[in-house]
Amino acid sequence: MSFELQRLKKRLETDDLHRQHWYWGNVSKEVVAKALENCEDGAFIVRDASTENDYTLTVKFQKKNRLIKIRVINGRCGFSEDSLNFDSLISLINYFKRNSLIEYNRMLDLKLQLPVSRVKCKLSPWVG
Repeated sequence: MSFELQRLKKRLETDDLHRQHWYWGNVSKEVVAKALENCEDGAFIVRDASTENDYTLTVKFQKKNRLIKIRVINGRCGFSEDSLNFDSLISLINYFKRNSLIEYNRMLDLKLQLPVSRVKCKLSPWVG
């Protein structure tokens, strides 16, 4: 694939990602924690990770926030370098909406059921 084609593909994927209400972009874990404060198990948010090109999935489980790093390497996504099974972040999230995270961690038996929308979530301006 040519360099120009790779850049175009990346831009289209980024545009699609920004249309997902559960994707909050470059926000702090404190902002995410505040947004998930009163949510039920299965509520989740994805944000940019501190390491470039990676993401952090924060999911509410047993009344606590669980942070899971999502790795992106050579256009493939997964929870570790050994499990880059998805061609996009969106496909990874969609998969775990239908399937339990127990596949990733035997202690996390839940699906991503309740996306927390950055559009609908009104946080105080001093948060984040």
